[in-house]
Amino acid sequence: MPYIEEIIEKPFSLDPDGLLHMPTGPGLGITLNREAIARFSPS
Repeated sequence: MPYIEEIIEKPFSLDPDGLLHMPTGPGLGITLNREAIARFSPS
């Protein structure tokens, strides 16, 4: 989905080996950008 990187505060990134490390924060390990979510949500 093209908007995924806009709705999370810190985009996912690959390490030098091309692997995606799982976030380590609580819950899903990501912080949502509520302003971006509002832009993509229907009114």
